[in-house]
Amino acid sequence: MQCPLIIAISGGNFQMYPSTLKQSAFAATLALSLTFQPAIGQEAEAPGEATEATKSLNAKLLQVLPFSDKQSFDDAHHGFIAPLSDEIVKTQDGRPVWDPKKFGFIKEGSEAPDTVNPSLWRQSQLINIS
Repeated sequence: MQCPLIIAISGGNFQMYPSTLKQSAFAATLALSLTFQPAIGQEAEAPGEATEATKSLNAKLLQVLPFSDKQSFDDAHHGFIAPLSDEIVKTQDGRPVWDPKKFGFIKEGSEAPDTVNPSLWRQSQLINIS
């Protein structure tokens, strides 16, 4: 299946490249892990204000991508069986690896803050359905 979700930004312009669903999912997951998660055991810094460049690029994304298409949300709810545990995932020696409670502020239907790429915010909303 082809999904035009790989986007390159250059000079304030967007380029969309066809990719497989698997490549797109990997890119989104990687971007989320690099964007949202502070080091385990450390508190995240309070977000600063978005620069005008960030606001402008995020506004362009809202115009370019089909955010009105809610099929992914319908599919996630339709196939929903049970919630995942909200317990911290730890390594064998007890070190924390993933804390799902740290992402509870991302609510389905909420608008992305100016500081966050709206596509990553939408993907996070889908992940939080579980």
